[in-house]
Amino acid sequence: MFLAKRTLEDIKTNGYELDFSTVFNKSLDNYKKTALISGLGIILISIAFAVVFMIILLGTIGISSMGKNRNFLDVQNFGLIQLAIYWLMVTLVAVISFPLIAGFIKMAQDAAKDKSLSVGTLFDFYLNKHTGNLIAAGVIIGGISNFFSTLLSFVGWNFLGILISLAISFFTLLTIPLIIFDDKSPVEAIEGSIQITAKQLIIILGLWIVACIFCTLGIFGLCIGIIFTLPFLYSFQYILFAEIIGDPIETEEN
Repeated sequence: MFLAKRTLEDIKTNGYELDFSTVFNKSLDNYKKTALISGLGIILISIAFAVVFMIILLGTIGISSMGKNRNFLDVQNFGLIQLAIYWLMVTLVAVISFPLIAGFIKMAQDAAKDKSLSVGTLFDFYLNKHTGNLIAAGVIIGGISNFFSTLLSFVGWNFLGILISLAISFFTLLTIPLIIFDDKSPVEAIEGSIQITAKQLIIILGLWIVACIFCTLGIFGLCIGIIFTLPFLYSFQYILFAEIIGDPIETEEN
């Protein structure tokens, strides 16, 4: 297991200092070490997710509906049952993704400590003592985020739905690191992430925006380049956690 150097209570009481350039530069250095192997992992995972998504989609909507209606994925065309199934399907993707993201963040830590990197690390948290907490956090965050985005898309307010989803993603940025590195419960991790982020809102928001822009630059590489720029976001999450709470100390217990 891991032990964080600072406690949430300490941070709530005393706050913390954060330097924009230090976090960005360390994130960039860490990303350079993980980009290739993380990118290969994303390719494999994307193929698996695409197959599962299409199977669920065909079972939910049907081949005939897809052929007759080009706007079969338009939420505004859904009935209540289809809307509920769509919400469950999108939320399920978020739930499945949380242990996977934890693997990417753990790989970022391995890179920071100059350990050997392996694609297998990405799947470590599917059979781990933190798996239940990660899935529960995915249910809470993904469920709430997808509820608002689905509902607002249904009434035609797509842009507002996107903004709310982005806001939730931002404020819960440190939820996964708090679970896997500080052994927090899902609710404690979500609350802690919101409180930590709010302490240095402008700096973290600026860093997060820069990280997102950096990731999207891969679109210009025939679109597939984003596969190799996306890992920057996970390096950023790890470095941000390490700079605020301290680089997690690994104990003998596992």
